[in-house]
Amino acid sequence: MAASLTACGGSTAATAQTTVGTAAAETQKEETKAPETKAEAKAEKGVDKIVMVWYPNESASDYEPAREEFGRLISEATGKPVEQKLTTDYSIAIESLANGTAQICFMGAQGYVEAKNKNDAVEPLFVNSGASGTLDDAIYYSWLCVNEEDAANYQSLDDIEGKRMSFVSNSSTSGFKVPTKSIISHFSKKDEWKDMDADDLIEGDGFSVRYCSAVPIRALL
Repeated sequence: MAASLTACGGSTAATAQTTVGTAAAETQKEETKAPETKAEAKAEKGVDKIVMVWYPNESASDYEPAREEFGRLISEATGKPVEQKLTTDYSIAIESLANGTAQICFMGAQGYVEAKNKNDAVEPLFVNSGASGTLDDAIYYSWLCVNEEDAANYQSLDDIEGKRMSFVSNSSTSGFKVPTKSIISHFSKKDEWKDMDADDLIEGDGFSVRYCSAVPIRALL
């Protein structure tokens, strides 16, 4: 079975609403058809091991114990060895799941949508619950962070106007989709920014776009 564990922009140990998906078709169906994609072909043939791909933020060495525990539990449940695949870019993880070179990925809503658009066989398996064990308190946080010595200068969204900003990735739910929705909703009420949309923050229309290593840095001028 090929699968995708998906959580965006946050710690794997954090309480955040997440989506877990699978890129594998069910192997035991009464009706079968010829595979249309490489991922579907691999799903039908089955896999000897399960490759679990991780977003860059969960690929750091600090998260190795959490990754290994995920692998242990998946191996225990499936009887198959689990190989960890670390990445330096969100798109690598999404594409790995969509094309079947990875079977499981921990990702957020945006990553799931992108993978699903590439391969319709990708499906959510489960989501993280809150402390109550339900979705009622599965709270999702997205943070705007500043240097501690400058914190007093940032008390509202108005204070970021004219400042330089960086986003995690335009494939990140908490690192791009959530903050840009708030930024656009707030600043589009001003005549100067009334036509602002997410593409402005991706393509650099009114904003400068730079890349540092594999992490995109977008600066609001």
